[in-house]
Amino acid sequence: METRYTILVKGRLDPRWAREFEPLKVVPRDDGTTALTGGLPDGCSLFAHLRRVESCGLSLVSVTPEGGR
Repeated sequence: METRYTILVKGRLDPRWAREFEPLKVVPRDDGTTALTGGLPDGCSLFAHLRRVESCGLSLVSVTPEGGR
């Protein structure tokens, strides 16, 4: 069963980053951050996306599972 997440990074990413983070959606926010949102099948997939955030030189702000605080 997949879990929905919001991975928040500093900066406003251009929509061209969408392919890099599939299946997550790239959603620039008005506060100067970008949310990567969507469902991931398991923890391995979540950590792969977090490694991708790091390898792209992005600054991680938070990771929130759906229903999380």
